[in-house]
Amino acid sequence: VRLVGSEMCIRDRYNSNNHQNEIHRLLWADYEIAFLYHKMDNDEKAIDLLNKLIARYETDDSDNYPIGPKNLSQRVIKELKIFQEATSE
Repeated sequence: VRLVGSEMCIRDRYNSNNHQNEIHRLLWADYEIAFLYHKMDNDEKAIDLLNKLIARYETDDSDNYPIGPKNLSQRVIKELKIFQEATSE
């Protein structure tokens, strides 16, 4: 079976290595976006996005996800909650 140009692009896009690399990039990008919300003083939005990122690790496919975004998200949430408690007193 011969593939035409558009079919070859679709095939290459879903190559397992490319797909795995894309997931890694998206997870890191999601972490960076959430962290930027924190830097823009929107900690509620940052915490919401970080929690959504952590939830993505509760799927069957997450065994191959990079652990960094999850660990950093958990750490940032913990630090933000400590800061919020200290400033609300």
